[in-house]
Amino acid sequence: MLPSYHAVLLVVTLGAGILGLILCFTAFAGMDIDYRLLMLTAFVLLCNIWCGIIFLSGIKQYRAILLLFVVGYGSAVIFALFLFPRFGLNGLIGSFVLGHILLILGMHALIYRNFRSEKYISWQVFDRRFNYPRLGVVGLCYYLGEWLHKIQFWYYPFTGQPVIGPLHASFIYDYPIFLSYLAVLPGMAFFLLRIETDFVEYYNAFYDAVRSGGTYEHLQNMRNMMVRGVRTGLYEVLKIQGIVVLLVFAFGQDLLHLVGISVYYLPLLRIDTISASLQVLFLVAINVFLYIDRQRVVMILSVLFVVLTGLFTWVTLKIGPETYGYGFALSSFVVVLMAIFYLEQYFSELEYETYMLHQDELVYSHN
Repeated sequence: MLPSYHAVLLVVTLGAGILGLILCFTAFAGMDIDYRLLMLTAFVLLCNIWCGIIFLSGIKQYRAILLLFVVGYGSAVIFALFLFPRFGLNGLIGSFVLGHILLILGMHALIYRNFRSEKYISWQVFDRRFNYPRLGVVGLCYYLGEWLHKIQFWYYPFTGQPVIGPLHASFIYDYPIFLSYLAVLPGMAFFLLRIETDFVEYYNAFYDAVRSGGTYEHLQNMRNMMVRGVRTGLYEVLKIQGIVVLLVFAFGQDLLHLVGISVYYLPLLRIDTISASLQVLFLVAINVFLYIDRQRVVMILSVLFVVLTGLFTWVTLKIGPETYGYGFALSSFVVVLMAIFYLEQYFSELEYETYMLHQDELVYSHN
Protein backbone atom coordinates (compact mmCIF):
# COMPACT_ATOMS: atom_id res chain seq x y z
CA MET A 1 0.00 0.00 0.00
CA LEU A 2 2.73 2.47 0.88
CA PRO A 3 4.43 2.43 -2.57
CA SER A 4 1.05 3.03 -4.21
CA TYR A 5 0.38 5.90 -1.82
CA HIS A 6 3.68 7.50 -2.80
CA ALA A 7 2.77 7.18 -6.50
CA VAL A 8 -0.63 8.80 -6.00
CA LEU A 9 0.89 11.54 -3.85
CA LEU A 10 3.49 12.33 -6.50
CA VAL A 11 0.91 12.56 -9.29
CA VAL A 12 -1.44 14.68 -7.18
CA THR A 13 1.38 17.02 -6.09
CA LEU A 14 2.59 17.52 -9.67
CA GLY A 15 -0.93 18.03 -10.97
CA ALA A 16 -1.87 20.48 -8.23
CA GLY A 17 1.42 22.31 -8.59
CA ILE A 18 1.06 22.74 -12.35
CA LEU A 19 -2.58 23.85 -12.08
CA GLY A 20 -1.71 26.20 -9.23
CA LEU A 21 1.15 27.79 -11.18
CA ILE A 22 -1.12 28.37 -14.18
CA LEU A 23 -3.69 30.10 -11.94
CA CYS A 24 -0.97 32.16 -10.24
CA PHE A 25 0.07 33.72 -13.56
CA THR A 26 -3.44 34.04 -15.03
CA ALA A 27 -6.37 34.41 -12.63
CA PHE A 28 -4.23 35.88 -9.80
CA ALA A 29 -1.74 37.78 -11.95
CA GLY A 30 -2.62 41.09 -10.30
CA MET A 31 -1.83 39.93 -6.75
CA ASP A 32 1.54 40.32 -5.03
CA ILE A 33 4.03 37.47 -5.32
CA ASP A 34 3.92 36.57 -1.59
CA TYR A 35 0.17 36.08 -1.73
CA ARG A 36 0.41 33.91 -4.85
CA LEU A 37 3.16 31.71 -3.41
CA LEU A 38 1.23 31.21 -0.19
CA MET A 39 -1.97 30.34 -2.08
CA LEU A 40 -0.07 27.89 -4.29
CA THR A 41 1.49 26.21 -1.25
CA ALA A 42 -1.87 26.02 0.52
CA PHE A 43 -3.52 24.48 -2.55
CA VAL A 44 -0.87 21.77 -2.95
CA LEU A 45 -0.95 21.02 0.79
CA LEU A 46 -4.74 20.64 0.76
CA CYS A 47 -4.56 18.19 -2.14
CA ASN A 48 -1.91 16.16 -0.28
CA ILE A 49 -3.97 16.20 2.91
CA TRP A 50 -6.97 14.74 1.06
CA CYS A 51 -4.79 11.86 -0.11
CA GLY A 52 -3.59 11.29 3.46
CA ILE A 53 -7.15 11.37 4.84
CA ILE A 54 -8.33 8.78 2.33
CA PHE A 55 -5.37 6.54 3.10
CA LEU A 56 -5.78 6.79 6.88
CA SER A 57 -9.57 6.32 6.64
CA GLY A 58 -8.94 3.05 4.82
CA ILE A 59 -7.08 1.73 7.87
CA LYS A 60 -9.76 3.01 10.30
CA GLN A 61 -7.55 5.62 12.02
CA TYR A 62 -10.45 7.95 12.82
CA ARG A 63 -9.35 9.11 16.26
CA ALA A 64 -5.85 9.84 15.03
CA ILE A 65 -7.26 11.85 12.10
CA LEU A 66 -9.45 13.86 14.49
CA LEU A 67 -6.50 14.58 16.80
CA LEU A 68 -4.31 15.64 13.88
CA PHE A 69 -6.97 18.05 12.63
CA VAL A 70 -7.39 19.53 16.11
CA VAL A 71 -3.64 20.09 16.38
CA GLY A 72 -3.27 21.37 12.80
CA TYR A 73 -6.14 23.83 12.79
CA GLY A 74 -5.61 24.80 16.43
CA SER A 75 -2.03 25.70 15.55
CA ALA A 76 -3.24 27.70 12.53
CA VAL A 77 -5.47 29.80 14.79
CA ILE A 78 -2.61 30.42 17.24
CA PHE A 79 -0.26 31.37 14.39
CA ALA A 80 -2.89 33.76 13.04
CA LEU A 81 -3.12 35.60 16.35
CA PHE A 82 0.57 36.49 16.02
CA LEU A 83 0.98 36.89 12.27
CA PHE A 84 -2.21 38.74 11.27
CA PRO A 85 -1.49 41.98 13.19
CA ARG A 86 1.93 42.26 11.50
CA PHE A 87 1.39 40.84 8.00
CA GLY A 88 -2.36 41.22 7.44
CA LEU A 89 -3.93 38.93 4.82
CA ASN A 90 -0.63 37.23 4.00
CA GLY A 91 -0.22 36.52 7.71
CA LEU A 92 -3.60 34.76 7.78
CA ILE A 93 -2.77 32.64 4.74
CA GLY A 94 0.70 31.93 6.14
CA SER A 95 -0.90 30.72 9.38
CA PHE A 96 -3.20 28.49 7.35
CA VAL A 97 -0.17 27.05 5.52
CA LEU A 98 1.80 26.45 8.74
CA GLY A 99 -1.16 24.66 10.33
CA HIS A 100 -1.49 22.40 7.30
CA ILE A 101 2.23 21.65 7.28
CA LEU A 102 1.91 20.39 10.86
CA LEU A 103 -1.17 18.41 9.86
CA ILE A 104 0.44 16.66 6.91
CA LEU A 105 3.63 15.96 8.89
CA GLY A 106 1.50 14.29 11.55
CA MET A 107 -0.35 12.26 8.94
CA HIS A 108 2.86 11.00 7.40
CA ALA A 109 4.27 10.15 10.83
CA LEU A 110 1.14 8.04 11.47
CA ILE A 111 1.30 6.43 8.03
CA TYR A 112 4.99 5.49 8.31
CA ARG A 113 4.46 4.16 11.83
CA ASN A 114 1.81 1.73 10.55
CA PHE A 115 3.34 0.79 7.19
CA ARG A 116 6.74 -0.37 6.01
CA SER A 117 7.90 -1.23 2.52
CA GLU A 118 11.24 -2.00 0.89
CA LYS A 119 9.97 -0.50 -2.34
CA TYR A 120 9.44 3.27 -2.30
CA ILE A 121 7.05 3.74 -5.21
CA SER A 122 4.80 1.52 -7.31
CA TRP A 123 2.77 2.53 -10.35
CA GLN A 124 0.57 -0.55 -10.13
CA VAL A 125 -2.18 1.57 -8.59
CA PHE A 126 -2.71 3.16 -12.03
CA ASP A 127 -3.13 -0.20 -13.75
CA ARG A 128 -6.39 -0.42 -15.67
CA ARG A 129 -7.43 -3.40 -13.53
CA PHE A 130 -7.71 -1.09 -10.53
CA ASN A 131 -9.53 1.75 -12.29
CA TYR A 132 -13.06 2.49 -11.15
CA PRO A 133 -14.36 5.30 -13.39
CA ARG A 134 -17.78 5.20 -11.77
CA LEU A 135 -16.25 6.13 -8.43
CA GLY A 136 -14.49 9.04 -10.13
CA VAL A 137 -17.85 10.27 -11.44
CA VAL A 138 -19.36 9.80 -7.97
CA GLY A 139 -16.66 11.84 -6.26
CA LEU A 140 -16.78 14.62 -8.85
CA CYS A 141 -20.57 14.93 -8.96
CA TYR A 142 -21.19 14.58 -5.23
CA TYR A 143 -18.74 17.30 -4.22
CA LEU A 144 -19.70 19.47 -7.18
CA GLY A 145 -23.29 19.20 -6.00
CA GLU A 146 -22.19 20.19 -2.50
CA TRP A 147 -20.47 23.32 -3.83
CA LEU A 148 -22.47 24.22 -6.94
CA HIS A 149 -25.22 26.11 -5.12
CA LYS A 150 -22.60 28.15 -3.26
CA ILE A 151 -20.73 28.94 -6.48
CA GLN A 152 -23.97 30.04 -8.10
CA PHE A 153 -24.65 32.44 -5.23
CA TRP A 154 -21.06 33.71 -5.35
CA TYR A 155 -21.17 34.67 -9.01
CA TYR A 156 -24.81 35.70 -9.42
CA PRO A 157 -24.84 39.50 -9.84
CA PHE A 158 -27.38 40.25 -7.09
CA THR A 159 -26.01 37.86 -4.44
CA GLY A 160 -22.23 37.71 -4.95
CA GLN A 161 -19.43 40.18 -4.35
CA PRO A 162 -15.78 40.07 -5.52
CA VAL A 163 -13.28 39.44 -2.72
CA ILE A 164 -9.77 38.88 -4.09
CA GLY A 165 -8.92 38.52 -7.76
CA PRO A 166 -11.39 36.04 -9.30
CA LEU A 167 -12.65 34.87 -5.89
CA HIS A 168 -16.18 35.85 -4.91
CA ALA A 169 -18.32 35.46 -1.82
CA SER A 170 -22.01 35.77 -1.03
CA PHE A 171 -22.59 37.53 2.26
CA ILE A 172 -26.28 36.70 1.91
CA TYR A 173 -25.71 32.94 1.64
CA ASP A 174 -22.32 32.09 3.15
CA TYR A 175 -23.05 32.86 6.80
CA PRO A 176 -26.21 30.72 7.20
CA ILE A 177 -24.86 27.80 5.14
CA PHE A 178 -21.70 27.75 7.28
CA LEU A 179 -23.73 27.66 10.51
CA SER A 180 -26.05 25.00 9.09
CA TYR A 181 -23.13 22.65 8.40
CA LEU A 182 -21.96 23.06 11.98
CA ALA A 183 -25.43 21.91 13.01
CA VAL A 184 -25.02 18.52 11.32
CA LEU A 185 -22.01 17.47 13.41
CA PRO A 186 -24.14 15.39 15.85
CA GLY A 187 -25.75 13.46 12.99
CA MET A 188 -22.42 12.94 11.23
CA ALA A 189 -20.79 11.59 14.39
CA PHE A 190 -23.64 9.15 15.01
CA PHE A 191 -23.63 8.09 11.35
CA LEU A 192 -19.94 7.14 11.46
CA LEU A 193 -20.46 5.19 14.67
CA ARG A 194 -23.52 3.33 13.37
CA ILE A 195 -22.08 2.44 9.96
CA GLU A 196 -18.76 1.25 11.37
CA THR A 197 -20.39 -0.95 14.03
CA ASP A 198 -23.86 -2.40 13.48
CA PHE A 199 -24.17 -2.40 9.70
CA VAL A 200 -20.61 -3.47 8.85
CA GLU A 201 -20.69 -6.20 11.51
CA TYR A 202 -23.84 -7.84 10.14
CA TYR A 203 -22.85 -7.18 6.52
CA ASN A 204 -19.62 -9.13 7.04
CA ALA A 205 -21.43 -11.83 9.00
CA PHE A 206 -24.00 -12.28 6.21
CA TYR A 207 -21.45 -12.74 3.43
CA ASP A 208 -19.19 -14.87 5.62
CA ALA A 209 -22.16 -17.17 6.15
CA VAL A 210 -22.86 -17.20 2.41
CA ARG A 211 -19.28 -18.17 1.56
CA SER A 212 -19.04 -20.80 4.30
CA GLY A 213 -22.38 -22.43 3.53
CA GLY A 214 -24.38 -21.19 6.51
CA THR A 215 -27.94 -22.33 7.16
CA TYR A 216 -30.83 -20.45 5.59
CA GLU A 217 -32.12 -19.49 9.03
CA HIS A 218 -28.76 -17.99 9.96
CA LEU A 219 -28.60 -16.10 6.66
CA GLN A 220 -32.07 -14.72 7.24
CA ASN A 221 -31.10 -13.56 10.73
CA MET A 222 -27.98 -11.81 9.45
CA ARG A 223 -29.89 -10.27 6.58
CA ASN A 224 -32.61 -8.99 8.93
CA MET A 225 -30.03 -7.56 11.31
CA MET A 226 -28.24 -5.85 8.42
CA VAL A 227 -31.47 -4.27 7.19
CA ARG A 228 -32.38 -3.29 10.72
CA GLY A 229 -28.98 -1.68 11.16
CA VAL A 230 -29.46 0.49 8.06
CA ARG A 231 -33.02 1.44 8.95
CA THR A 232 -32.11 2.18 12.54
CA GLY A 233 -29.14 4.25 11.44
CA LEU A 234 -31.26 6.33 9.06
CA TYR A 235 -33.99 6.73 11.68
CA GLU A 236 -31.56 7.75 14.41
CA VAL A 237 -29.82 10.28 12.16
CA LEU A 238 -33.23 11.63 11.14
CA LYS A 239 -34.25 11.89 14.80
CA ILE A 240 -31.02 13.61 15.86
CA GLN A 241 -31.10 16.08 12.99
CA GLY A 242 -34.82 16.63 13.54
CA ILE A 243 -34.03 17.75 17.07
CA VAL A 244 -31.26 20.02 15.76
CA VAL A 245 -33.64 21.55 13.20
CA LEU A 246 -36.22 22.21 15.92
CA LEU A 247 -33.56 23.86 18.09
CA VAL A 248 -32.50 26.06 15.17
CA PHE A 249 -36.12 27.05 14.54
CA ALA A 250 -36.59 27.84 18.24
CA PHE A 251 -33.27 29.50 19.06
CA GLY A 252 -31.90 30.49 15.65
CA GLN A 253 -32.44 34.18 16.34
CA ASP A 254 -30.44 33.94 19.57
CA LEU A 255 -27.68 32.04 17.75
CA LEU A 256 -27.42 34.77 15.12
CA HIS A 257 -27.24 37.43 17.84
CA LEU A 258 -24.52 35.40 19.56
CA VAL A 259 -22.27 35.30 16.49
CA GLY A 260 -23.03 38.89 15.51
CA ILE A 261 -25.10 38.19 12.37
CA SER A 262 -28.31 39.99 11.41
CA VAL A 263 -31.60 38.25 12.22
CA TYR A 264 -32.58 38.79 8.57
CA TYR A 265 -30.54 35.65 7.89
CA LEU A 266 -32.90 33.52 10.02
CA PRO A 267 -35.11 32.15 7.18
CA LEU A 268 -32.00 31.10 5.24
CA LEU A 269 -30.45 29.53 8.33
CA ARG A 270 -33.58 27.43 8.87
CA ILE A 271 -33.87 26.10 5.33
CA ASP A 272 -30.11 25.55 5.08
CA THR A 273 -30.16 23.50 8.29
CA ILE A 274 -32.87 21.30 6.78
CA SER A 275 -30.80 20.94 3.60
CA ALA A 276 -27.63 20.03 5.49
CA SER A 277 -29.57 17.48 7.57
CA LEU A 278 -30.87 15.87 4.37
CA GLN A 279 -27.28 15.72 3.16
CA VAL A 280 -26.35 13.59 6.18
CA LEU A 281 -29.09 11.12 5.25
CA PHE A 282 -27.87 11.12 1.65
CA LEU A 283 -24.32 10.45 2.83
CA VAL A 284 -25.51 7.52 4.96
CA ALA A 285 -27.27 5.99 1.95
CA ILE A 286 -24.27 6.54 -0.33
CA ASN A 287 -21.91 4.86 2.13
CA VAL A 288 -24.22 1.85 2.46
CA PHE A 289 -24.40 1.53 -1.34
CA LEU A 290 -20.62 1.70 -1.60
CA TYR A 291 -20.24 -1.00 1.07
CA ILE A 292 -22.52 -3.30 -0.93
CA ASP A 293 -20.72 -2.31 -4.16
CA ARG A 294 -23.64 -0.62 -5.91
CA GLN A 295 -21.46 1.86 -7.77
CA ARG A 296 -23.94 2.36 -10.60
CA VAL A 297 -26.71 3.39 -8.22
CA VAL A 298 -24.44 5.85 -6.42
CA MET A 299 -23.29 7.28 -9.75
CA ILE A 300 -26.90 7.84 -10.88
CA LEU A 301 -27.79 9.51 -7.59
CA SER A 302 -24.70 11.72 -7.64
CA VAL A 303 -25.25 12.86 -11.23
CA LEU A 304 -28.91 13.56 -10.48
CA PHE A 305 -27.90 15.47 -7.35
CA VAL A 306 -25.58 17.87 -9.15
CA VAL A 307 -28.04 18.41 -12.03
CA LEU A 308 -30.99 19.10 -9.73
CA THR A 309 -28.93 21.33 -7.44
CA GLY A 310 -27.77 23.48 -10.33
CA LEU A 311 -31.23 23.65 -11.90
CA PHE A 312 -33.25 24.31 -8.74
CA THR A 313 -30.76 26.86 -7.39
CA TRP A 314 -30.81 28.74 -10.71
CA VAL A 315 -34.63 28.82 -10.58
CA THR A 316 -34.65 30.18 -7.01
CA LEU A 317 -32.11 32.85 -7.92
CA LYS A 318 -34.39 33.97 -10.73
CA ILE A 319 -37.51 33.98 -8.53
CA GLY A 320 -36.04 36.10 -5.75
CA PRO A 321 -34.76 36.23 -2.15
CA GLU A 322 -37.84 34.61 -0.63
CA THR A 323 -36.87 31.28 -2.27
CA TYR A 324 -33.10 31.37 -1.61
CA GLY A 325 -31.89 28.06 -0.20
CA TYR A 326 -34.92 26.08 -1.32
CA GLY A 327 -33.22 24.81 -4.47
CA PHE A 328 -30.56 22.94 -2.53
CA ALA A 329 -33.16 21.67 -0.06
CA LEU A 330 -35.41 20.34 -2.82
CA SER A 331 -32.57 18.60 -4.71
CA SER A 332 -31.38 16.99 -1.45
CA PHE A 333 -34.91 15.83 -0.64
CA VAL A 334 -35.37 14.22 -4.07
CA VAL A 335 -32.10 12.25 -3.99
CA VAL A 336 -32.69 11.12 -0.39
CA LEU A 337 -36.11 9.73 -1.36
CA MET A 338 -34.60 7.95 -4.36
CA ALA A 339 -31.74 6.56 -2.27
CA ILE A 340 -34.15 5.13 0.31
CA PHE A 341 -36.25 3.60 -2.50
CA TYR A 342 -33.15 1.93 -3.99
CA LEU A 343 -32.08 0.65 -0.57
CA GLU A 344 -35.46 -0.92 0.10
CA GLN A 345 -35.40 -2.51 -3.35
CA TYR A 346 -31.91 -3.91 -2.83
CA PHE A 347 -32.65 -5.47 0.56
CA SER A 348 -35.91 -7.01 -0.70
CA GLU A 349 -33.92 -8.79 -3.45
CA LEU A 350 -30.77 -9.48 -1.44
CA GLU A 351 -30.93 -13.28 -1.46
CA TYR A 352 -31.75 -13.41 -5.19
CA GLU A 353 -28.87 -11.10 -6.12
CA THR A 354 -26.47 -12.92 -3.83
CA TYR A 355 -27.15 -16.43 -5.13
CA MET A 356 -28.32 -15.91 -8.70
CA LEU A 357 -26.23 -12.99 -9.94
CA HIS A 358 -22.93 -13.82 -8.23
CA GLN A 359 -22.76 -17.60 -8.36
CA ASP A 360 -19.30 -17.71 -9.92
CA GLU A 361 -17.83 -15.38 -7.30
CA LEU A 362 -19.37 -17.37 -4.47
CA VAL A 363 -18.16 -20.71 -5.83
CA TYR A 364 -14.67 -19.32 -6.31
CA SER A 365 -14.50 -17.81 -2.81
CA HIS A 366 -15.95 -21.00 -1.26
CA ASN A 367 -13.34 -23.15 -2.98
